[in-house]
Amino acid sequence: MKIFKNKIIDITVKSITITLIMLFLCFCYLIFLSKNYKTNIKKPIKIEITKTANIDTVINILNKYGEFTNLFGKQSFLYMTSIRKYNNNIISGTIILNPGDKYNNYDLVNKLRKTQRTTKTIQIPENIRKINTLLYTLDSLLEFEENTLSNYIDTSDFLLRNNLTIFNFSTIFIPNTYEIYNNISPQLFLQKMITENKNFWNKKRLDKCDSLGLTKIQVSILASIVEEEQDNKIDERPKIAGLYINRLNNTKKFPYLQADPTVIFANNDFNIKQVLNIHLEIKSPYNTYKNKGLPPGPIRISSINSIDAVLNAEIHNYYFMCAGSDGSGYHEFTSSINEHNKNKVKYKKYQDFN
Repeated sequence: MKIFKNKIIDITVKSITITLIMLFLCFCYLIFLSKNYKTNIKKPIKIEITKTANIDTVINILNKYGEFTNLFGKQSFLYMTSIRKYNNNIISGTIILNPGDKYNNYDLVNKLRKTQRTTKTIQIPENIRKINTLLYTLDSLLEFEENTLSNYIDTSDFLLRNNLTIFNFSTIFIPNTYEIYNNISPQLFLQKMITENKNFWNKKRLDKCDSLGLTKIQVSILASIVEEEQDNKIDERPKIAGLYINRLNNTKKFPYLQADPTVIFANNDFNIKQVLNIHLEIKSPYNTYKNKGLPPGPIRISSINSIDAVLNAEIHNYYFMCAGSDGSGYHEFTSSINEHNKNKVKYKKYQDFN
C-alpha cells in the first residue's frame, strides 16, 4: 500500500513538473515566437517616432495601425520591450508598416530599433556673442522646444563630465556645417559637438597650444578677442594674436590684458565705438582692465580662422595697437606707449575729418 502511494506521489510530481514545463514553453512561445501583432492597413504607412516618445506612445501608434492578437497581447509585447531594454531606450526615426505585416514580439522590437533615421544639415554660426543667444539659436536649428538645451545643461552633469563651465561652454562649438539626425536628443547633439571638437583639435593643433603655453579653451577665448578686434581684415589676425600673447607673457609690463572688446562685452553694449574710462569701471569677470589674465569664456563664437590665427600667431615685440589713420581697416602697431599715444592722436584727427 505504501509503495502504491509513493508511486502515485511520483506520478503526481512528474505530472506537475511536466505541466509546469509545458506552461513555461507555451509562455515562451507566446512571448518570443507567436505572431502577436498584425497590421490592419490598406497601403504602406510611414510612421515617425519622435525623440520625446515613450513606450506608451509607441503602443498607441501600433494600436492605431494594427492590433495585438495572441493570448497575452499587449502585455507580452511590453514584457519583451522590458527584457530587451527597449522600453527605456526608445529610438527616434521612421518605420514603414505594410498591409498584412505580422510580427512576433522579438521581431517587432527589432523593427522598432532599426528605425530609418533621416538627417539634416545645420550651420553653427560664428557671430554669436551671448550664451543665451547661442542656446536659443541651437534650439531653433534643432527644432527643439524653447530652453530645451538650457534646461538639459542646467539639470544634467554635462558641464562637469566635460570639464566645462557655463562661461566656457561655447568653446565646444566649432563653426562649421554638420549633418545630424532629425529628432536628435539634446544629449546626443551635445555629445556629437564634443566629438567634432575633439576631431578639430588634432595633434598638430594641440602641439601648437602647448608651444604657446595655452589650453585649447584659452586659445578659443583669445581667438574670440582677436576676432572682435579684427572682423574684416583677417590677414591681420595673427599679428593681433601675437600682441596679446606678448601681454600674457609679460605680466610685469602688462599685469592686465586690457582688451577693449572684453570691456564692451562686459558692458553688454555692442554699439560702443570707443571705450571710455566710465566703461572700464564695470564690475565683471570679463573686464580685463580689472581682472588679470584671460576672461573666463569667449566673448563670441570663435571662427576656425581666428583659432588658427592664434595658433599661428606672429612673433614680434608689439604691445600696443590703434586703428589706422588711413581708413584701410588695419591697425598701427608699436612696442612703445609714446608711439601708441601718437597713433591715437593721428586716428582722432582722422575721425574728426571723416
